[in-house]
Amino acid sequence: MSKIDRYVMPTTAFVRDAELPLTARALGAWLLSHEPMIRFNVPTIARLNGCGEDQIKNALRALETAGYLSREQVNGTDGKIVGVEYRLAGVGS
Repeated sequence: MSKIDRYVMPTTAFVRDAELPLTARALGAWLLSHEPMIRFNVPTIARLNGCGEDQIKNALRALETAGYLSREQVNGTDGKIVGVEYRLAGVGS
């Protein structure tokens, strides 16, 4: 896979949202750069970006609080929680 295989177009409103920490805006753009249904977890995102899990959790929380990210609990066939699905909205054009 090439390092540059597609362009990412975050909205100007998202990039300039002063209510969001820069780390949250960077994470939103990074998430936007991947295919829509790709699966990640917090430890993997932290490892791939060379930062701590708390930093990723705080950025995800900021995106959610600002309304750019929604999360939905995913249950297995036995009804137990198997994960969380995140969806970005208003980040990309």
